[in-house]
Amino acid sequence: MTMQNIGLPKRFARKVFQGPKGKCWIWTGAIADDGYGRFYLHQGPGGVVRPHRYLYEIASGTTLNANEELLHMCDVTICVNPEHLSPGSKSDNMQDRSGKRRFNNGHGIRGMDRQGRALRARHLRDEIIANGWNQDRISNILAGVTADQETLF
Repeated sequence: MTMQNIGLPKRFARKVFQGPKGKCWIWTGAIADDGYGRFYLHQGPGGVVRPHRYLYEIASGTTLNANEELLHMCDVTICVNPEHLSPGSKSDNMQDRSGKRRFNNGHGIRGMDRQGRALRARHLRDEIIANGWNQDRISNILAGVTADQETLF
């Protein structure tokens, strides 16, 4: 699947960086304070949507109800690749979170708080905009490794 064969509006498609086959499609537009993307369909009430939900609905031809969540199999909040998303309930999302040990236990990266998710998402977006797809740099950002951090080897 590619963005070209989904038929996205150009204004939306310009804000998506499609990674290599099977990899994330990174949202390069606005990011909310919870680390998830925002897309303004139009001015006024109800004009803001979550890009991953918007693209998923277009690609799948289904409409998610308000209680349905989209689970990110890749765990990247600004990924909009419909192949990385699956609908589920809040309970499904919490089970997925626990199974991947992403719960907030106060001990580091995997239990990232709201502000940490937003910072990581913005850092990833800015990296993609500045340098395109560089798997090593992207992996480091997702793992919370900073450029000035020393390596073991």
